[in-house]
Amino acid sequence: MYRRLIALSRSFSTHENIFKQYLKQAEQIAEEEKKKAEEVKIDTEQLLGPKESGLIDPALKYLKATKLIEKIIKTKSIERIQLMIEDALYDVSKNYKEKKDQEEDVLKPMELVQKLTELWVERPDLKVLDVPSASIFRTILISSISENKGYFGKFQRITKNEEGEFNPFFYGEFSEEFCKNMIKGIGKTAPGVRVIRRVIDHLAAYDIEPSTELVNLIVEESVQGRWPKVLLTTLEYAVKKRTKIPLETWSKAIKFFRFCSEHFDKASICINLAIKTGVDPDYDLIEPLVAKNLKHGRIEEAKDLVSMLRKEILNRNRVNAILVREEQAKKTVEVMKKFINTLLDARKPKPAHEYYDEYIRDPYTNKISESYEIGFKLYQDIGDVRDGIWLYEFIKEDKKFEWNQKLVTSLLKMVNEFGKPALEAAIDKAQQIFVNKELYSTFALNLLITYFGRHEVWDQLQAIVLKLLETKSEVNKYTKLTLERQIEKCLNPAYKRQILDKVKLIEFPEEVPEEAK
Repeated sequence: MYRRLIALSRSFSTHENIFKQYLKQAEQIAEEEKKKAEEVKIDTEQLLGPKESGLIDPALKYLKATKLIEKIIKTKSIERIQLMIEDALYDVSKNYKEKKDQEEDVLKPMELVQKLTELWVERPDLKVLDVPSASIFRTILISSISENKGYFGKFQRITKNEEGEFNPFFYGEFSEEFCKNMIKGIGKTAPGVRVIRRVIDHLAAYDIEPSTELVNLIVEESVQGRWPKVLLTTLEYAVKKRTKIPLETWSKAIKFFRFCSEHFDKASICINLAIKTGVDPDYDLIEPLVAKNLKHGRIEEAKDLVSMLRKEILNRNRVNAILVREEQAKKTVEVMKKFINTLLDARKPKPAHEYYDEYIRDPYTNKISESYEIGFKLYQDIGDVRDGIWLYEFIKEDKKFEWNQKLVTSLLKMVNEFGKPALEAAIDKAQQIFVNKELYSTFALNLLITYFGRHEVWDQLQAIVLKLLETKSEVNKYTKLTLERQIEKCLNPAYKRQILDKVKLIEFPEEVPEEAK
């Protein structure tokens, strides 16, 4: 009995201690909340300034008069906070609509939005439930206009074929920053398309010219959200307002339409809009449509797009006629090169061959070394020995044309693939590179050594070795290794020894590491 009384006494003592601890914690929490409330009050007073201050801006003056900050801090419900901000914006919008033509420095809704956004960042106590201010403003922007609110007028929407009412909460022009805050990151959200439509319609209603950055952002979010109509409407409006849109943005939009089966035709509209705005006619503009047409076997349609782009390049005016011709030639050749690569990627070597053949045989096209490089590479890839050699002879007949180092290398790469039928071209270039030093390169030299050794043309290989000794032309650390490997194939011991003795007289750079052999 005595033991039970002692146990019961200890139990009461334990519960009493626990109760005291809870009571102490409650007192500490109450004290902290009181202290925090006092700090908030002091911060708010410092933020809004004294009553007699004449330096306070209209937005802060309004916040102080309505005590909106204090109300937001005390409220724990997001819905309630939204309603309070909504009422404040409506009040400011109504006042601005009535007095904007009569008084100066009337508070605008955008000024209040900007100030609230700043405070949301600066004041931790305003970050209710970690909800960003942009989220609240987006909700207000797309909320149904209440019947209690006044009528602010109508306008014709551009994102939909219907009339819309001016938003009673954001009356007046949107700021650039506000538009970006509303749009950024909404591409993958359910209400995103409604937000972006409201922003675009509002810009059009007030005839505002969107910036390049804003258009880029709208395009990016529209692609993310897969909103083709909104995307095209934005681009058309931006073109109308003469906003400068970069090539990358056009390419992104066109590529997006290429994968929208129901809106594939809009890609062509985008190309025309881009060219209309003066964007540099680049192959990237048409590549998505070209690839799509090739995928479905519409080769002529793809060629028409390339022809259109080439004509646009030729129609662009420049001041200096000579520079124009060179610049146009380089651009048209670049377009041709990319188109041929697209054809080859689509496994259509025959159309690629036909297209290049048509270009190279046209007497009116301005041919440059790059256009011949494309031909050598094409014939090498598809293994067309006859036309590859024909192209070499075709260039050779043009006495005014000057070869360069890069073109010589392209030819020798093709020659190595073609073998004995291209022997004449190899011998010709082996002689020329030692006569014209501008054509000489160690890469071309090593290609010739490889060719003559692989096809056992030992007299030509020996001629190269003698020329190296005579002219003391540049060699690299791989030239010796290449020579030794090819000479090793020679089955005539005397001839082999004779060539190797000459090779030993050539001064080579440091030895090639064993792992490279």
